[in-house]
Amino acid sequence: MDRCIAVKTGDTFEVKILVADVTDILAWDILYSYNREVVEVMGKDVRQILEALPNSNVFDLSDPVPNSVGSYRLGAADTGGTGAAESGSGILATLTLRAKNPGISWSSVYRGDVNGDGSIDIGPTLTALGGQHIGDTNGDSVFDGTISNGQIAVDEQCTNPQPTAPPPAGVVVVGPEVTPTIQPATPDVPSPESPTPADSAPETGTPTPTPARVIVDPPPGDDSGLSLSSWLIGLLAGSVAIGVVLSYAIYRTARRPA
Repeated sequence: MDRCIAVKTGDTFEVKILVADVTDILAWDILYSYNREVVEVMGKDVRQILEALPNSNVFDLSDPVPNSVGSYRLGAADTGGTGAAESGSGILATLTLRAKNPGISWSSVYRGDVNGDGSIDIGPTLTALGGQHIGDTNGDSVFDGTISNGQIAVDEQCTNPQPTAPPPAGVVVVGPEVTPTIQPATPDVPSPESPTPADSAPETGTPTPTPARVIVDPPPGDDSGLSLSSWLIGLLAGSVAIGVVLSYAIYRTARRPA
């Protein structure tokens, strides 16, 4: 990815997302993060490295454009089979962006711990022939190798250090939820010496807390509640005969930013 792009307000420009030293890649998905106050995504081309070989049959699995919410999901899958798996280095995608306002924007392939539980929740996934996840060292399907991110300066100079992408919007962590539980009162058993109280009332039980939950809450009209890998699984589930199996164990409850 370009480390620094300097443009003017109103300019339309390109950001390239590259991959290096992959073997037999057939599918990928990433979350591109940017400052929505400064730039917006106007277009994309994901049929690049995956379409390098003649047998390729590439499906674009990206979200619609334009996109101005600050996080843009994009990806592609090649159902061409064994003869279509690419290796080496190249361009995964080219994004077309527009500069809206002066300022600095991060330009990042997002990978991070969204809910603060100490494990990666969202990150890029590169899938090879046979369903193996390229660069995944811990079995969570997320690429664990080096990611080099950049920045976009609109009517300004690039900064040092680079801006850091915040967690994607739309993911809300909800604390313990208390649900009152009403229990029936235990009736008093009268004794011969004690008359039965005429005005006794039911007792209320102690509220019972439920575990914390993570709620995905995208804006209306956005289907980003799907996990980054579930849409790849849906596409390739019918292509088992060609050996492309995406067996994602996503972190996970389906978490997608707005």
